[in-house]
Order: sequence, then C-alpha cells, then structure tokens
Amino acid sequence: MSTLASQDRPSVLTVPEATKAARVLKALADPVRLRLISLILAEGEARVGDLGTEFDLSQPTITHHLNVLFDAGLVVRTRDGNRVLYRSEERRVGKECRSR
Repeated sequence: MSTLASQDRPSVLTVPEATKAARVLKALADPVRLRLISLILAEGEARVGDLGTEFDLSQPTITHHLNVLFDAGLVVRTRDGNRVLYRSEERRVGKECRSR
C-alpha cells in the first residue's frame, strides 16, 4: 500500500480515467484540432469542406484531424447524403475536459 494514500486527500484518477483524459488532452493539444473544435462549437455543426476553407490544409488532412477528435469523443459525425457533418455538444466537451 502506498504511503501517499490518505482519506483526507480528494480522489485521484483511476488508470482508465487517466488514459481517457490523456487521449482527450492529446487531441486538444494540436492547434489545428483546437481551432476545429472551436469552429464546430461556434457553428453548431460543420461539413469537412466548409471547415477546410478556414485552413491552408488539404481536405484529407482536415479529415484526419476530425477523426482524432471523433476518436477522443469530442465530436460526433452524421451522414447527410454525400456530406459528413460534424458537431459537438458543449456539455460533452466540457465534461471531457473537466477534472473529477
């Protein structure tokens, strides 16, 4: 048993919680992804093509960054015909970024 254990101390992250938090923080640590999530939050939802006009990056690169955000649980995507729409709920982003 660790000598650091104390009932007076607030609870600490479990290994799964720390792993999940690290994935989210890593996704947000990239300036392009941070700006993408900011744009999606501001617009409510956005297409890859629309988001691409905000960056000097190719559409496949934008899609890669969106996939990282998706894998981290920060955005959801839906298909609308040929279009893929990305959206994020502020509550979800706040929950993922907030500490216990």
